[in-house]
Amino acid sequence: MRTLALSMLMIVVLPAGRQAMAADSAASLIEAVSRAVSNASTWEAEGRLATQESADEGALQTEASFRVVIEWAPARRARLEITGVPAPLILVCDGSAWAGYRPAAKQYWIVDYDGIGPCADPFNEWPGIEGDLHGAVITGREQLHAGERTIDCTVVRGDFAGPSRGGMRTLWIDDVTKTIRQYRIERGYSNHAAPAEPAVRIYTLLRQTSNGVMRPAEFAFRPPSDWTKLPQAPTMRLGDGAPLPASDQAEPGGSLYKVGNGVRAPVVIHKVEPEYTEAARSAHLEGTVVLYAEVWPNGTAHNFRVVRSLDPGLDQKAIQAVTKWKFRPAIKDGVPVKVAATFEVNFRMGN
Repeated sequence: MRTLALSMLMIVVLPAGRQAMAADSAASLIEAVSRAVSNASTWEAEGRLATQESADEGALQTEASFRVVIEWAPARRARLEITGVPAPLILVCDGSAWAGYRPAAKQYWIVDYDGIGPCADPFNEWPGIEGDLHGAVITGREQLHAGERTIDCTVVRGDFAGPSRGGMRTLWIDDVTKTIRQYRIERGYSNHAAPAEPAVRIYTLLRQTSNGVMRPAEFAFRPPSDWTKLPQAPTMRLGDGAPLPASDQAEPGGSLYKVGNGVRAPVVIHKVEPEYTEAARSAHLEGTVVLYAEVWPNGTAHNFRVVRSLDPGLDQKAIQAVTKWKFRPAIKDGVPVKVAATFEVNFRMGN
């Protein structure tokens, strides 16, 4: 998994007098996208999936790879793979059952399910997007890079109100094929929403084909004999394949681990700098506070203890800052775990 600061948007603002025309053009583009997806019997795509904990422009992104295969007719089947992350995930829906595979943890589940939603999310939004995307307008034009190719796209943004989730959507639509090349989801209401679901997901399609020939093995359930079968499907964090804690607010159960011996250390993906107290600033006090804390599987730090003090006021400011940090959690056997960690919080007058 890689964490990076990435901005792919170069928005061209339309003159105010063209807003009505932009709305009409956006409607026709959305209709073309919906028609192209609805008329396809099969669809396959792969690319990059970036997730953000904040919708703020320039927020840090965590990147994974995805591959999706969907058969609309004659049967409804789907397969979704999330790779390039500590907890890769494979989901398969064959129209009668839903199977999930977690290779790092050697776990799988198979439950009765007659839909393909979990295995086709969010691409199953596209066939009906014509009726679900409201107030769509063109916000600009942009060139996307897919390998050595440069694709000219029109950027459309609207308010999505589907049957099970809502929120803003931004579509980068290929000017030639009228297909979606990049798709940004901003979290809104959802019947399946979890507190730790990323605020933003951005799917960038590097390759996609329609009306191809599906391989039967894509939709076969073949768990290895030495894997553990779970009694039910766990609640998964969309984008990185990791399971969510039972509550994003309550302390998760389980053991407290130390980094090492198969436990991968947590990584800071969003950092807040500490504030000075007026007394420390007046005294031109500089130095480092060392804190002990527990990093929970939901990516937050708790249960602080000052290991090395600098000043009582700055010690508290250090704790307040780290409380706002966001972590990629520690991983053991492909599963996020709670770990003990120490952090250095630096106070410098020049910051």
